[in-house]
Amino acid sequence: MTWVAADKVRYLNPEIVLLFKARKRRRKDDRDFEVAWPLLAREKQDWLREMIRRSDSHHPWLVDSNQTK
Repeated sequence: MTWVAADKVRYLNPEIVLLFKARKRRRKDDRDFEVAWPLLAREKQDWLREMIRRSDSHHPWLVDSNQTK
């Protein structure tokens, strides 16, 4: 769930943060998704896409994430 960066600070994995943000769907969460999605490794994108699909198969982020495949 976390990783330690070169600065020795522990951070939450972005794909997990985005999964929690997917439930609220605030404007700032949508923006975070738009910015973070292309920076995620392919396997993390796949994981996030599947987790969102399990909770809401019609979630708009699924459409957005499939366009960047």
